[in-house]
Amino acid sequence: MDAIVVAGMPGAGGTTIARRLAGLLKVPHYSAGQLFKDIPNGTVKKQHYYPEFKQLCDAKGIVIPDMKNDNDTEGLRDFWQTDLGKSKELHNVIDELSKVLAAKGDIVMDAKLGLSMMPSARRVWIKADLDARAVRTAKKDKVDVETAKKTVLEREASERKEWQRIYGFDYFDQEFDEGVIVVDTTHLDADQAFEAVVKALGV
Repeated sequence: MDAIVVAGMPGAGGTTIARRLAGLLKVPHYSAGQLFKDIPNGTVKKQHYYPEFKQLCDAKGIVIPDMKNDNDTEGLRDFWQTDLGKSKELHNVIDELSKVLAAKGDIVMDAKLGLSMMPSARRVWIKADLDARAVRTAKKDKVDVETAKKTVLEREASERKEWQRIYGFDYFDQEFDEGVIVVDTTHLDADQAFEAVVKALGV
């Protein structure tokens, strides 16, 4: 099976959909975004991709710090403000890991920049309006909707700005890349969103 790459807007449900796809297809799941959360959450060493990731980091002289956060979204937002979080070298290592795993096939990947970087994979872009994404984030992080909306906007702005700086393009523009399947989850619950992607991929 060719690699399937899922990307999308923060809070639109891409990671959940990718994880469920991997379960349906009985193949490994890899999330570049989750990797970026695993570092500030202190869980990166527990992940199946860690040996390859550490090897790539070691080759670049990157030391992964011991960190711990109780809130996924806040930890991610704060990590973006650190020198390591902004480091082009770290992002390049994450890209390289994504390509290594994709080349093996038989994997579902959640990678925000993966649609442009892995054009030979089957690619899906997940979108939703801000209100829907805020409600989902509030439920996940156990905060009120207005707080979640502010956090989503800050995360979105930070990601778009920093990846524009590092890679030279707005990752939201991947929605319009040739061959990309676009699924709008604004008015869909988690099960409906997953079913829409399964149908679009024909798996």
